[in-house]
Amino acid sequence: YKRVLLKISGEALAGEKHRGLDFEVIGSVCQVIKRAVDMGVEVGVVIGGGNFWRGLKDGNGRMERVRADHMGMLATVMNCLAMADVLEQLGVPVRVQTAVEMRAVAEPYIRSRAIRHLEKGRVVIFGCGTGNPFFSTDTAAVLRAAEIGADVILLAKNIDGVYSADPNRDSSAVRYDKISYDDVLAKHLAVMDSTATSLSMDNRIPIHVFALKDPENIIRALKVARVKGRIEMVKVSDEFTLMIDYAHNAMALESLLTTLREYHPHRLVCLFGCGGNRARQRRFEMGEVSGRLADLTIITSDNPRFEEPQAIIDDIKTGIAKTDGKYVEICDRKEAIAYAIHHGEPGDIIVLAGKGHEDYQEIKGKKYPMDERVLIADILAGR
Repeated sequence: YKRVLLKISGEALAGEKHRGLDFEVIGSVCQVIKRAVDMGVEVGVVIGGGNFWRGLKDGNGRMERVRADHMGMLATVMNCLAMADVLEQLGVPVRVQTAVEMRAVAEPYIRSRAIRHLEKGRVVIFGCGTGNPFFSTDTAAVLRAAEIGADVILLAKNIDGVYSADPNRDSSAVRYDKISYDDVLAKHLAVMDSTATSLSMDNRIPIHVFALKDPENIIRALKVARVKGRIEMVKVSDEFTLMIDYAHNAMALESLLTTLREYHPHRLVCLFGCGGNRARQRRFEMGEVSGRLADLTIITSDNPRFEEPQAIIDDIKTGIAKTDGKYVEICDRKEAIAYAIHHGEPGDIIVLAGKGHEDYQEIKGKKYPMDERVLIADILAGR
């Protein structure tokens, strides 16, 4: 997956104590999140607050609902800060954003800023739910997933999937390997509340439910489905390997190239460009990573947006200049891919990085059709 939204219940962070925080549990979860980030996955996290306070349950009949829900929002922030601290101890860059402003302890939630953090390889933890009473943190998870363009919601529960009834109370409960949103709503299954389920259905966001008792399930969930554009092999020759990968920041590119070097290719060839109207520092960093780890870098265009492609290429070259890496620059991406294929040598691994699942190129505010698989097919056919 390129970008995921991990939803963790507050109760899960309490471990066997059921209240408060169990730092062994939090530590094991954060270790797995670190591995996901190292894999190049962009991770957003929404955490519940039930280990401290559940507005509807704990305040029911004794407090006004809105105030009780506000207390629940504060409970989520305590969990967010705890997880952020453990992640930072592991060397994972992280930001906490809250739907209710509390600038002394966290950033206010701003969608564009959250996306920028994710693009830079930072984990973003979202607190305070939606910021509104009467809405669950499950609904907040779906809302944030839709806003940041997550590929999937990873829903960490106390049980290992979706059942017809609570398996802890009903031994005859049937586990569903796959189920539609319509059936979840029709059968009144307690996967998420109906608001969250409907919002997921309307935005066509898939949900993968798993048990957090074994945090390794997070990595397993990431590997359940191979998403288009992530280490996607494209057959072009019996003599060398060509693959497409979404790696679009220095951290993801370094992780990818370092892993591929372990296969001891004849040459590791990396073709990539960088997006326009984005931080220039990313271009310098990606250029330096490719120059250091690839035997040959082919610098080309990605989504220039409103910038001149050559200016972006020049920034990448600035990064490569810090290394002894060899490179060629070919602005037209199809021509660059053709060069990589026609100059492939036996035993090479060629990586087309940056575009992945995207099937367009954005230039001057307009998206033009461009799928690397189609380009490769045209090149092989001599078109």
